[in-house]
Amino acid sequence: MNTTSSNNMNFSFEAVFRHAPIASVIVDVPSGRIRYTNLACSRLLGYTAEELEGIVWTDLAVPQDKKATHHPELIDQLLSERTAQIELNLLHKDTRLTPCLLHISFLPLEEQDHGSLPDYAVIQATDISVLQHRYEQVRSQLNLQTLITEYTTELVTFSDPDGTILYSSPSMLSVLGYDPKEMIGRSRIDYYHPSDADDMKERPYSDRDIFVRRVRHRAGHYVWLELSSQVIRHSETGEALRVLTSGRDITQRRKYEETLARAQQLANMGHWDWDLISGQLTYSEELRRIFAYQIPSSSHSMDTLLQCVHPEDYERIYELIGQAPYIEIGGDATYRILHPDGSIRIMYAQWQPTIGASGTPVTIIGVIQDITERERNTEQLEKLSREHALILNSVSEGIIGLDLEGRCIFINPAGEQMLGCTQEQMANHPWLHSFQQVTADGSLAPLFNAIGNGEPQPRTEGVFWREDGSSFLAEYRAAPLFDYGKLIGAVVMFHDKTSEMEIIRAKEHAEQADRAKSEFLAIMSHELRTPMNGIIGITDLLAETELDDEQQSYIDIIRTSSDSLLHILNEVLDFSRLDAGKMTLDNGPVDLATLIESILALFSVKAADKRIVLTSSIDESTPPILWGDAARLRQVLINLVGNATKFTDSGTIAITVRPVGQPEAGSLSLMFRVEDTGIGIPAAQQDQLFQSFSQLHPAINRKYGGTGLGLAICRKLVELMGGVIGVDSQEGEGSSFYFTLPMGLLSEPEAAVEMPAGDLRA
Repeated sequence: MNTTSSNNMNFSFEAVFRHAPIASVIVDVPSGRIRYTNLACSRLLGYTAEELEGIVWTDLAVPQDKKATHHPELIDQLLSERTAQIELNLLHKDTRLTPCLLHISFLPLEEQDHGSLPDYAVIQATDISVLQHRYEQVRSQLNLQTLITEYTTELVTFSDPDGTILYSSPSMLSVLGYDPKEMIGRSRIDYYHPSDADDMKERPYSDRDIFVRRVRHRAGHYVWLELSSQVIRHSETGEALRVLTSGRDITQRRKYEETLARAQQLANMGHWDWDLISGQLTYSEELRRIFAYQIPSSSHSMDTLLQCVHPEDYERIYELIGQAPYIEIGGDATYRILHPDGSIRIMYAQWQPTIGASGTPVTIIGVIQDITERERNTEQLEKLSREHALILNSVSEGIIGLDLEGRCIFINPAGEQMLGCTQEQMANHPWLHSFQQVTADGSLAPLFNAIGNGEPQPRTEGVFWREDGSSFLAEYRAAPLFDYGKLIGAVVMFHDKTSEMEIIRAKEHAEQADRAKSEFLAIMSHELRTPMNGIIGITDLLAETELDDEQQSYIDIIRTSSDSLLHILNEVLDFSRLDAGKMTLDNGPVDLATLIESILALFSVKAADKRIVLTSSIDESTPPILWGDAARLRQVLINLVGNATKFTDSGTIAITVRPVGQPEAGSLSLMFRVEDTGIGIPAAQQDQLFQSFSQLHPAINRKYGGTGLGLAICRKLVELMGGVIGVDSQEGEGSSFYFTLPMGLLSEPEAAVEMPAGDLRA
């Protein structure tokens, strides 16, 4: 320190001042020149003491800060309080700016008056560059936080652990309609949907949490928010101090998700996401529904889905899933799953990997669609297609489909045969060239109206040409072909009229020959009956004369042979009349009991000779008197009982009658059955029984006789009366012939039917 200027002051603190850690200078008040400085000041500004002492201290300040040293408030503060503080940027010797906090105070001397202006002042400078840097950092951070909270669309709140809101960001106004200030002091739970509020009350705090909640808008509706919360805890005790919550509006996203969920539900489709790093599998709620909720709602491994796969498909799907993480392309598969109730559903799965930075898959995203109904519909369509193809292939009529240009779309085998070409051959040229295009009156053929106007056309005739150039007369009709209301062509159905005409002529010739045969048989049987009746009559007269035993034997042979021949003639006559359609019914009251008793009486003698027991049974629910043709019914039963007697050597023959079903419209169906214990009929020959002139075996004809017309006549008579006849038989165990007849019901009982005597044939 310069001692030459120490006349008026006592600087006993010289050593303390020079080595003080705070940069300090003593300045002359009137001039502002530095009188004394310490080492700390030299270190702060880079000047030596000699360089600093003698200069005006304000010259160390940057020009823009010099005005601050003469500020009236600063001078007033120094005069009144004799101390003041000011921030200045001081110039370092190397021209660097050094921000400093200056503490200025007057240094009064003991001999100076208290009210006079001091001669000296002490200025202490503190380097605040570090503090200022930290301040700028804090201010920048605060500004950034302010920008984030003031201008972001994210919702930000600070709250107490009990949920009381301490701060709310301005975005509350635009998102939820609330003034942020009005939310302070209220509980966050007050704004939640009631069901979400209950969940939040029961939810324990975790340091970090993400959840989705519905929050009430000021207008009354609810907004979906995705919220993220973080608990701020005491560094030592761990006590929860504050809860920072940020959120964003996901209402639109929820709508998209709901729309996607509805679309997936309509499509029976769910999606899944497989994280290959963690092995976790997440999936949509729709996928859980497709799997009948047998998979849990939380994330699991891929085994969760695999355990539902049908055992027969498991190995194949397991192998595909095992390969998927190592393949950079996606895949697909169709397989079956089992529901808990045991039902089987058909699934179609597709997946696609997401490739990471290493070039290998990191995730696999997939969808699974329930295609059970589609597969069933496809099978049904294929079945219908096969059935339609079967129908088209089996009909004798030609069917051909044409487009609007007349090209062949399809043709059935009958059409190919009639036209002499295949569909592939017809596709090479328009089929319209293969038929007569103009009718006799000069108008276009009807087919053109079907194709051109979409109008169905009635049957007509025209000339069709075959592939070999020959032609034939065809009868055809055309119908327009529509696809969802749009005319796309026509369908032509045709048949060979020439062949049909030949068939008609052949049929007419056959019918004419059959009529001639029937007329011949009727005439011949009628003409033969007259002399045969004469022979029988003379034989009866001879039998009444006195004859010896030999003559009586001859008469018996003649009578037996004549009766047999007359029976044959009667059967031939009946058959010819039935075949010609000339036999009619004569309906009247029918006493079933009397009719059946009379039939059994006819065969009682012959049955007794063969030790055969004849029985009959009529169900008690059968009306005693019915309406029908008694003569034809009697003729059928006589034929059946006669056959049974002929082919039964011993045992029983039974006639049974019972109703079938309930009466309808004044009619009752009856089942007549004639059962025997005779020789029976082989199963392979039973279908020949009711054919004309049919015998099972020549040996049977030789042993038992007959024309083979009896059962054929029975069938025709039963069918004439509206019934059906059949047989049940086992060879060696007997036969059961049955037929059903509709019989009329009478409103009142009538007199017993008087059975006609003699011949019952009309």
